[in-house]
This record gives sequence, structure tokens and C-alpha cells, in this order.
Amino acid sequence: MQSRTLRHATTLLLCHLPAFAFGAEDRAVAAAASIEQRLQALSAELDALRKDNEELRRHLGALESKADQPTAAPAAAPTALKLGGELRMRYENFASDNTAFVERNRFRGRLRVGATAAIASNFEAGLRLTTGVSEGEPTGNNFTWQDNASKKALAVDLAYLKWTTLKTSTDTLALTLGKMTSPFASSDLLFDSDYTPEGLAVQYSRNLGTTHVLRANTAAFVIDELSASRADAMLYARQLRWDAAWTPRTSTSFGIASLDLSHASKLTNSAVPDVHRGNTRTAAGELINDYRPWIVDASVTQLLRGIPVRLAADYLENPGADTANHAYYAGVFVGKAGARHTWELSYRYRVAESDAWYEELIDSDSGAFYAVAPPGGAVGYGGGTNVRGHIFAGNYAVTDHSLVGFTYFSMSLIEPSPAGSASHMGRLQVNALVKF
Repeated sequence: MQSRTLRHATTLLLCHLPAFAFGAEDRAVAAAASIEQRLQALSAELDALRKDNEELRRHLGALESKADQPTAAPAAAPTALKLGGELRMRYENFASDNTAFVERNRFRGRLRVGATAAIASNFEAGLRLTTGVSEGEPTGNNFTWQDNASKKALAVDLAYLKWTTLKTSTDTLALTLGKMTSPFASSDLLFDSDYTPEGLAVQYSRNLGTTHVLRANTAAFVIDELSASRADAMLYARQLRWDAAWTPRTSTSFGIASLDLSHASKLTNSAVPDVHRGNTRTAAGELINDYRPWIVDASVTQLLRGIPVRLAADYLENPGADTANHAYYAGVFVGKAGARHTWELSYRYRVAESDAWYEELIDSDSGAFYAVAPPGGAVGYGGGTNVRGHIFAGNYAVTDHSLVGFTYFSMSLIEPSPAGSASHMGRLQVNALVKF
């Protein structure tokens, strides 16, 4: 019995042994595949960790290298401020061949102080204060020694923003907005040297080589803002110039400009400061003619034994008036007062007919005597238009920043008031000026 049972168990074991063997083999293969997959995943993670470690090492090395370098100085401030000014003292004498005029002597001064801020390499802001506000002259900055040493006021003479939008070795383009110096190269037939217009100006220049420069200037200036009218008086101007140096000793300059004073009839004596005389007006002070002149100027400069000698001339014509519509000057200038112990002398003959140009913009020092008030004007000495005569001047530089000099005007009215009356005026100015 026991033998039969043993044989039966043995038979069953031998029958099922292949199945057990095959099942174990499948499980072993599956386990090996799983282990291989895990090893591959671990290998990929290890590669990623190696890359991260290398990147961290490179970053750490860069930080250590930067730390070893000396610390750079902080960047310079973006704004550079330049201060400056000038002080001029003047003695004046007025004398006339008309017995109705009483010879006059006076002492005057002029102070200018200002600052220019270079906010960036291409942006500038400027401010200048000046004396002369009590006199109310757009073309004058002087204060008179009078009224028991009364205090002298200051006023805004310049307040502008300038943006140089283009600056290369050949081209420059700049825009100026505000109250500025005149952007036009011109004589005092157009603007008094103290006149600082208000508006927008665009200036362009192009270098043609190293010795020739072409310039184009244009501007729109506000002359008067009228609260009860859209017809504000404006001045529109444009100019072309060609400056050339032909040799180290010879140079020339040539320019042409046109101007247009809009709504001139609105510029009555009560609307703007009535300082000058000359224009044809109604009894109520309204301008009769239009003012849209064109002007050409030319000069040639020659060095003679190291001294510059310049011949210059301007010619202006105003198509807005039918008569008395021309102005011109011609002159010679010898030397140049700049550096210490340098000097200059000049002579000009100057004519400005009544309606050649707007009287309140032209040079204020060239004037003559009105024995009778013209329509819309006043009796006495008056600058502006309707004058002609001679101008003599000389300056000597005592130091690099100071000079003494004189100017003498010998002027008469082109159309005396009344006709045939004596109108000649001699005006002497003796100046001492210091710049700082």
C-alpha cells in the first residue's frame, strides 16, 4: 500500500515538474526586464545630474572670476551743468542838430546770468536771466542809473529745450523749443542783437568735406497772442547758408532768407511794447503794410599779416509794401577782439526804409530825431526803420574775458517828421564788459 502511494506521488511530481520549471523561467525573464528598465532610468537621471552639476560649476566659476576683478567706478551723472554770464557798463551821449533836442548823457548797465544743463548727449536745457525788464524793451536788456538808486529787476531772457536728433561726422539736426537766441545768422537789419524770440526752430547743417558747410534753418515764432482772436501774430522764417574756407587765409559766407509776419495789422502800439518808430501806420496805430521780406547777405574774409579783414553786405526787400520797402548795409571789419590784447575796428553804412521790415525787431540803437510825432508814434529820439547813416565801432580785449570799446552812430531820418526838419542824431556808446 505504502509503495503504491509513493509511486503515485512520484508520478504526479514528474508530471507537474515541467510546468513549474517553465513558470519560474517566465518570472525570471520579467524580473530581469524590470531591473533593466530601472537601470536605464537611473542612468538617464544620473546623466541629467551630471549636466546640472557641470552648469553649476561653470556659473560658480564665472561668479568667482567676477568677484576677483576690481569694482568698476559708478557711472557718471547724466547731467552736466554749465554756469556763466556777463556784466557790461555803458556811458551814452545823445546830441542832435535840431535845437528842440536837449543833449543827453546817461549811464547804464546790463547783467546776464544763466545756466545750460546737458541732460544727455543729445538733449540740452537752457535758462538765462537779464536786467532791463523795467524798460519793457524786447530789444534791450539795459538798466539806467536813475530814480535814487532804485533796485533793478531781473527777467527771463532765455528758457529753452534743445534736442539734437541727429549728429554724425557730416550731418547735424537740432530742434529748439522755447525762448531762444536767434537761430538765424543775420545782421541787425533783421533782429536786434538782444532780441530772443519765442517759438520753435529747426536747424540742419551738412559738412561738405572739411572746408564747406551747408546750413538750413527754419522757425515759427509767436509775436503776440490775442485772447479775443484766432489771428495771432506769428513770424515764419527760413534760411539757407553756405560757409566756405577756400584757403587757410580766405573764407566766404553767403545766405538767403525769407520771412513772413502774419496778421501784422493786429500789432498795434497798444498790443505790443511800442519802443521803435518808422513803419507806416494809421492814426490809431495800426500797420498799413504787410511784412514778408527776403534778404541776401555775403561776406569775404582775408587774413592780412595775421589780421582778419572782412567785407560784408546785406540787401533786403519787402514785397508787402509798394514803397519805402528796401534796406541794406555795407561794411568793413578789421581784426577780432577775443584773446587778450586783440582788437577790432569796423565801419558800416546802413539804410532801412520805413516799411522794409517790422520796426520792433530791427536794431534799437540806430535812431534819429522826430520833431513831430509820426502817425501812431511819438516825438523825440526813436530807433527802428526810416533811418540811414554811419556806424563806427572799436573794441580792445584787456584780458581773455574782458574788453573795452565804443560805438558811434551818426544817423538821420530818410523821411523827416515834419518834412525838411533837422533829424540828425549822434549817439556815442562807451562800454566795459566782463564775461564770467
